[in-house]
Amino acid sequence: TVPASLQLTATVPAGTPVYSATGLPAGLTINTATGLISGTPSTLGNYTVNVSVSAAGQSNSAVFVWSVISGAAGVLQHDWWFDMPGYMLVDLL
Repeated sequence: TVPASLQLTATVPAGTPVYSATGLPAGLTINTATGLISGTPSTLGNYTVNVSVSAAGQSNSAVFVWSVISGAAGVLQHDWWFDMPGYMLVDLL
């Protein structure tokens, strides 16, 4: 497998965003301050990942499938946006 990264970004009306993720493939971690998921996945498979952002007492989340496959390198690009009063989580790149 090859190194992978996915940058979560959030625009929040107040406070500092805190990011989290569950269900990541083994070998990947999330930086809770920056929203960067990175690392080298170590096990092939499909993983249901739940990402969330919270700030100023509000939160929002999204779910997607991260596939780790053999013999392919590339960029995971998935654009998400969803509404929460004053919040937007965009560009899971």
